[in-house]
Amino acid sequence: MRLTMLALMTIPDLEAVFRTVRRLLKSGGWFVFAVTHPCFETPHAGWLRTDEGTVVRTVGGYFHERFWTSRNPAGVRGRVGEYHRMLSTYLNTLIATGFAVERMREPAARGKLSIG
Repeated sequence: MRLTMLALMTIPDLEAVFRTVRRLLKSGGWFVFAVTHPCFETPHAGWLRTDEGTVVRTVGGYFHERFWTSRNPAGVRGRVGEYHRMLSTYLNTLIATGFAVERMREPAARGKLSIG
């Protein structure tokens, strides 16, 4: 089994990575990876507190795949940047490179979020 944690978002050629992993995996092997959910991590996403006090995530530019860096120079995306891709791009690229997708999990948030 190969496990990739939060690395695919910083690599420009996603298809080449998937082809290489597919070639290196033993027959019957598993490729497990984790990425931040691309719906919530876009170049134009942010937190907003409504007039009622509810905290919401605003999202813009989800359908525009590209390399981007954060305006926060101290953060990871400000220093390294990231390739924003839609969730469908990850799944379709897996399928196009010969993987069979057996399961996809999207865990639900727990607890309350507090922003300053």
